Amino acid sequence: MPNIAVFCSSRDGKKSIFKKEIENLANAIFNSGSVLTYGGTKTGLMGHLAHTFIKLNGFVTGVNITEFSNLSLEESPSNKLIMVKNSQERITKIIDLADAFIVFPGGIGSIQEFSELLLYISLKQVTKPLAILNLNNFYSPMIEQLEICCTEGFLDKQILDCLIIENNCHLAVTKLVKKLKMNKS
Repeated sequence: MPNIAVFCSSRDGKKSIFKKEIENLANAIFNSGSVLTYGGTKTGLMGHLAHTFIKLNGFVTGVNITEFSNLSLEESPSNKLIMVKNSQERITKIIDLADAFIVFPGGIGSIQEFSELLLYISLKQVTKPLAILNLNNFYSPMIEQLEICCTEGFLDKQILDCLIIENNCHLAVTKLVKKLKMNKS
């Protein structure tokens, strides 16, 4: 059973499309037969993702930072809650647990997690598939900047080409699972 990690915000954001799409993402991951790993909070899009997945009877692992949370497992929208000391430990633990990753629209934390994961991929320290959900063109400026990095010779085009960039949750999950199956064969 694949484990898909989602990087998203502990805030809801201003546009209702993101809350609707986080539900679509939860459904897509569940329907793919995968389990979910996420940042472990009960607030914002993270909390909504986990609550939706739990309602579908999916298995959720939350990885949260001790100083940001006093959640007990009973209060967490997770079947399993792992507490770590800091954000570096959190992303390391999530990378260890997950088979694939999705970056959902979010704030500086989501961007930091994406950047760190992309760095590990470029250094060949991580070989797991990564999808960017470019809902409402949220990540278009960042994608454009990565293309400029390639054009200017600061990033290998093959790194950018390995990303799944999609504006549809179901297609992103389908492509991730397909890549996982190809990598195993």
